[in-house]
Amino acid sequence: MTTVHHADATHWEIVIDQLACRTALGIYPHEREPQPVLIDAVLHYRQDGLLNDATPYLDYDRYCAVLCDYLERQPHTDLIEELLIDLLALSFRRFPQLDSAELTLFKPEAVKAARKVGVRVRWQRADFERWYAGQARRAITSPVAERLVAATA
Repeated sequence: MTTVHHADATHWEIVIDQLACRTALGIYPHEREPQPVLIDAVLHYRQDGLLNDATPYLDYDRYCAVLCDYLERQPHTDLIEELLIDLLALSFRRFPQLDSAELTLFKPEAVKAARKVGVRVRWQRADFERWYAGQARRAITSPVAERLVAATA
């Protein structure tokens, strides 16, 4: 964990290396069953106040458990990019102190000639908020949402 001190806050960087989970991911028929995946993460958050204050830290053990639990429970996903966005959205929803995150999701068994292949994405909290607003707009303009709004009016 790297720390950067400022006058009124401490900026923390948590590094997670090769978190091992299982999930059903990929476009090929054999990828419909859970397979091993690895996650590298760099998480940035700020803690206001002094180190001995009761201000909440980002609990990296809980963070890892939340990601693995989600991956193990989620239904099959075709695209690794889609699953990464789901993981980032989950991260920002469940950990409000998170300022930014970089996640890399590896599939060690995807390409026989490579030790592992993966996709990396970075989000700031503002990226999550834009994504979330877009999801809400799509839900509001969908036919299903329109029927729900009409039924409750």
